[in-house]
Amino acid sequence: MFFGLDIVTQQYIYKQPLEKLKREIKIEKRLIQRQKILLNRTNKKYKEFTECITSNEVKND
Repeated sequence: MFFGLDIVTQQYIYKQPLEKLKREIKIEKRLIQRQKILLNRTNKKYKEFTECITSNEVKND
């Protein structure tokens, strides 16, 4: 009934090899880890800068 459907499907729907997908997931996990590290560093710096400011100083400005 659908002659040539397999050929058309293979041409238009490309399935990536599993290794490429695994590599992409590994790279994304590394990126997530780096972002977490940067977020933690930034939060520490923010706390250092804001700890010395009192609420009275903020209200007076």
